[in-house]
Amino acid sequence: MKRILCVLLLTAVMISSCGTEYKSDTYFALDTFITANLPDIGDVDLYGYIRSLEDTISKTVSKSQISEINNNISYTVTDDIKELIMLSNDVYQKTNGAFDITCGAVSDLWDFKSEDPRIPERSEIEKALENVGSSGISLNGNTLTKSKEGIMLDLGGIGKGYIAEKCVEYLHEKGINSGYLNLGGNIAVVGEKDNGDGWGVALRDPLRLNDTVGRIIMKSGYLSVSGDYERCFEYNGQKYHHILDPKTGYPVNNELSSVAVLSSNGALADALSTALFVMGLDDALSFYQEKKYTFEAIFITKSGYIYTTEGINNSFELTSKNYIMK
Repeated sequence: MKRILCVLLLTAVMISSCGTEYKSDTYFALDTFITANLPDIGDVDLYGYIRSLEDTISKTVSKSQISEINNNISYTVTDDIKELIMLSNDVYQKTNGAFDITCGAVSDLWDFKSEDPRIPERSEIEKALENVGSSGISLNGNTLTKSKEGIMLDLGGIGKGYIAEKCVEYLHEKGINSGYLNLGGNIAVVGEKDNGDGWGVALRDPLRLNDTVGRIIMKSGYLSVSGDYERCFEYNGQKYHHILDPKTGYPVNNELSSVAVLSSNGALADALSTALFVMGLDDALSFYQEKKYTFEAIFITKSGYIYTTEGINNSFELTSKNYIMK
């Protein structure tokens, strides 16, 4: 069994703006590397803030709100977590279950970080699937109640986007209004450069991880990328990656290699990049046309084609000769 660990989903190419000195810091949190490129205007404990948020929403952190939900049939959450769960449930309903935060019982079966990962038995997956489905959780005020004890929440598909958005709010409160963050594949633009220019963001080639496929310019908002090349391993010539289909319990296997979503909402961008990847290209493009949410997207296929939604056509520049724009 061959284990592959690819933790960076995209490469951000940033150029300093005249008149402002930017300081670049790298942290390890949220099980990934985080880069912050911000004006050096004072002591801001961004790392400490990120860790405090991780301690709130991670299912692997003892006494986090998500751990308490998983260990109890009913639990009272904070307003922030309530809003995050409400958004998750809304995406679950509108994507017909392609995004589901109650997949914790299934995701626990797949250890993509192990040096010797294994494929769960089908019987294990079928049993875990009995506890998957966001219709099994309900909110009454701030009290979340599960329909049965086996339901386990996992915010891995929305958590980094949520934390990215909270970090931007935190930095604005500290008087920082320029720069960017890269949370292992989730880009958050704190603000444009002081000359009004945006930041160039280069998208990683999912088939050639040392290369990029193109770039876009961002002045604000959030970009989230989901791909089949992040945490993954190979067994008998088949690749198994960490994006699981909530309906089957197995890694998604369709024509897509990666999906990038841009939105003014960090948590929504994160959730939709996962949901659209699970849907597959045709259903994802149809979902975009339904306008249930405001977002733009870039789809990269295994066969070497790139599809973009209408609102991003003019801002995405293809730089790779290995792909064809459709």
